[in-house]
Amino acid sequence: MNNRIVSIVTDRIIQKLEQGVVPWRQTWNAIPCNLVTRKPYRGLNVFILAWSGYESPLWATFKQISSIGGQVKRGEKGTPIIYWNWIERIEEADEQAEGRERRIPFLRYYSVFNVSQCVLPEGTEIPAVEKIMDCEQIYANMPDKPVIKHEGLSACYNPGTDEVYIPGIQSFANAPSFYQAIYHELTHATGHPRRLNR
Repeated sequence: MNNRIVSIVTDRIIQKLEQGVVPWRQTWNAIPCNLVTRKPYRGLNVFILAWSGYESPLWATFKQISSIGGQVKRGEKGTPIIYWNWIERIEEADEQAEGRERRIPFLRYYSVFNVSQCVLPEGTEIPAVEKIMDCEQIYANMPDKPVIKHEGLSACYNPGTDEVYIPGIQSFANAPSFYQAIYHELTHATGHPRRLNR
C-alpha cells in the first residue's frame, strides 16, 4: 500500500481521536432501555422493542410512568416483553428422602410503552436530539426515494425491499451523527435498479 495513503488515513484518525471522537465507534446506542431505571433490556426484548418502529429507545411500564407523574396517551397500546427467572423451591420430604431444593423456571410478560406514547412531566430527563430541517429537506427532495424505517439495532439498506433501516434520531449522540448514518445508507440506495442501477 502507498505510504502516503497510509499516512493520510493515520493522520485523520489521530486528528479525530484528539477531538475526542473514536472514528470506528458506532455513533448511536440503539439498545432499548428503561426510562426509570436506565437499565438496558436484554435477550429477546431487545429485538422486540428495537423493531417496534419508535424513534426513542426509552420504555417504561404503565406503573413506572404513573410513578413519575406521567400518563400514557389515550388509545396507545403497550408492547409486550418477557421476564424470566428461576424460582428456588424445596420439595416436601417423603419417608425415604429429605426435602430437596429444586429450580423452576418462572416466566411472565409485561407491557411497556415508548416515551413517545406518553405525556411525561416537565423535567423528565430524556436526551433530546433535534432534527436539522435543512438535512431533512435533502431526503424530502430526493427523487424516487426509498422508504426509511426507524427500526432495528443497526443502519442498513435493503435492496430487495428498497428500504433504509436506521435507529431513531434519539438513539444517536447528536444530529450530525444521525444524518451521517442516514446519508450513508441513502448512498447505497442510489444503486437500486430504478436509480443508477449499479
